[in-house]
Amino acid sequence: MGESISSSFPQQTLRWLRALPPGRLCILVFLLVFSFRLFLTLAVTRDFVSEECEVDLIARSLATDGVFGNGYRGPTGPTSHAAPGYPFLLSIIYSIIGMGVTAEVVKQVLCTAVVAASYALLPMFSSYAGTGTLPGLAAGLIGLLPLKLNLETKCGDGEPLYALILIGISLITLQAWSNQKLNLSHAVIQGLIWGVALLFAPPFLVILFGFAIVEFFLVFNRERKRYVQGLVVRFIIIATLLMPWTIRNYQQFGTLVFIRGNLGLELASANNETSALDLFSNNETRVTKQIHPNLSDEAVAEVRRIGEPAYFHQMRNRALEWMSSHPTETARRSVLRFLLFWFPIPLREIGPKPIVRSAIACILTLAAFIGFFRLWRRGYRAAPMITAIWVMFPIVYYFVVHDPRYRYPIEWTINFCA
Repeated sequence: MGESISSSFPQQTLRWLRALPPGRLCILVFLLVFSFRLFLTLAVTRDFVSEECEVDLIARSLATDGVFGNGYRGPTGPTSHAAPGYPFLLSIIYSIIGMGVTAEVVKQVLCTAVVAASYALLPMFSSYAGTGTLPGLAAGLIGLLPLKLNLETKCGDGEPLYALILIGISLITLQAWSNQKLNLSHAVIQGLIWGVALLFAPPFLVILFGFAIVEFFLVFNRERKRYVQGLVVRFIIIATLLMPWTIRNYQQFGTLVFIRGNLGLELASANNETSALDLFSNNETRVTKQIHPNLSDEAVAEVRRIGEPAYFHQMRNRALEWMSSHPTETARRSVLRFLLFWFPIPLREIGPKPIVRSAIACILTLAAFIGFFRLWRRGYRAAPMITAIWVMFPIVYYFVVHDPRYRYPIEWTINFCA
């Protein structure tokens, strides 16, 4: 009798969970993940020291001087090093609360809420994908594993927020694919959402192109003319939303800068005779310590002297020259960065915690690849969407130094497929 009850309990629980509407499952996951992580943040880790990265320094400059700039170790004036979205949001906190411990606590609580919301939306995504809610529920409950607690608490350069934005875009896109929406209002809504998203995360531009390719060849292949018309409207709306920031950049720097302009610096830092594969090791190498304005007073002085766009252009030319003269080494590093992106192993940290975190991440990636092929085999709507995300988003990160936070905006797709 006892064995019968114990064996039927999991089945009854699964039936109960499967019967719950996606919205209720989202609320359940949010409450579980948020309360658990809030406890860890406020009662266990209690690390309320702000990480003064470029984004944080820009936000402080906005709050104190009203200048979107000064993102390095010395004042350099206006900058295009970061996209505007997250620094502006962060500057609101600093303007209202100040820049002490209280502001850091508020930032971490809000970041925890954003992370919990990201995990909470996965049952909804799973439902829209046609797989039922249980795979999304399982993916959402991965949020109870604090594998990236520092990033998911302190928010890094805004990656947790970018993940939430991408999940929202994917939900709206999946719904449109399911309903075969090709009207003007949908094109306008898509344009507005993508335009705002790019002001936070410019790397999403390649995902936008990836989705457009999928839609043209697979989703709306029977109505391509109407689809292209809607796509033109979408891009017009996106361009309209990006125009004010583009004008700001042109007025400040006298040259066109698409949202942010630091790619040349990142390429130069990652591709030179002394560069290392991962970010923290690379920051200690000779060339990077010479050329990065957040590590070198001489680089700060050079940015002041010739201007940031000229400095970024100089760094881009330096990187491309080195990469073209060292094609074999460039290819070798790109392959290794590809492997590190998908199978993040600790190159610098030593100890059981980094090894365990890395092992779990690698296992989830392997499981995700298996789940991904099952999505394709069974013809689920999410398969081409995740293909576009996985193919397009990481491309640039195969050519710059590795940092586990770079894949965080698409980490939820790995959890879902796993």
